[in-house]
Amino acid sequence: MRRFLLIACTSLAMLAQSSILHSASAASGINPFPRSVGNLTKGEADAIKSAIRQALDAYKSGEAVKWTATDSKRTGEVVILETYEQKGRRCASVQNKFTGGVGNTYQLPFCDAGDGSWKVNF
Repeated sequence: MRRFLLIACTSLAMLAQSSILHSASAASGINPFPRSVGNLTKGEADAIKSAIRQALDAYKSGEAVKWTATDSKRTGEVVILETYEQKGRRCASVQNKFTGGVGNTYQLPFCDAGDGSWKVNF
């Protein structure tokens, strides 16, 4: 269980730090989820990235953004659990939950980087 949680947190950290939440890098085809980390397919990673970006851009607590992987049967939803400000920046606690297929629920804090992107805020 501890190993799985580490993999899930590592996957989310890679998601945020790889600049996939920038619209430009999303177009460049960066996949921060290699098969060896979290066992996500490219379609799953792309769907999760898109849902997180959509939720953060809407910046509304409690509103679910559903996602479906294009290359597997996995589905899920991203929800902003809370919004807050930190050092003058908009921040949000974001949860990803798998609703179809195997996967655990996980949560990370993101903050607006001020350049149109969102970064994990530990």
